[in-house]
Amino acid sequence: AGAALVGAGDVILPNSDGGLVPLLEARHQVLGEIRRFSPDVIATHRVNDYHPDHRYAGTLVQDAWFAIRVPNVLPRIPIPTKTPVLVYMSDRFSRPAELRPDLIFDLDAVIDRKLEAMIAHTSQVEEWLPWMGGYEASVVEDGVQRRRFLLEHAELGSRAEADRFRTALVEKYGAARGAAVEYAEAFEISELTAGLRPEAIRQLFPF
Repeated sequence: AGAALVGAGDVILPNSDGGLVPLLEARHQVLGEIRRFSPDVIATHRVNDYHPDHRYAGTLVQDAWFAIRVPNVLPRIPIPTKTPVLVYMSDRFSRPAELRPDLIFDLDAVIDRKLEAMIAHTSQVEEWLPWMGGYEASVVEDGVQRRRFLLEHAELGSRAEADRFRTALVEKYGAARGAAVEYAEAFEISELTAGLRPEAIRQLFPF
């Protein structure tokens, strides 16, 4: 539902929640999807994360990325003509190292679309996260107030990213705009990917 709201497609692989393991079968699942889609950019988790599914998703994507152009791995699936850039989504873990904001984006113009996509993930934002966070009693039944609460809660992360990476925003957008950005997203370029020149970054991320 969230993907549909931003015009994206989705593929859900047959792995149970909390049961993802970085074994060969799962690696081949991920590799097959990457080859079939042939993306320009892949965003995944870093491997130092609280959730085992997040950690192992990051491991599987990195291992699949390495094999994208290895012809004897899944030889029946054609190899793409390009190797995608691999980036890590932002997190707050500091060990062994904090996320480096190689890519930072001002989301102010599109934050409403992002928040709508987030709250469309009903089982996550209305059930799981409130229960885990201990604020399920605050998720009222009234439809209008419930929706307002969920949107306000969903925006906190993107607002915190702007404050956390203010220096990077100023460096990219200049002092005036960088200081005024309310919502942001940051990514780190994986060391598995060769260094990107500024012109390549502008081509991949023209917004």
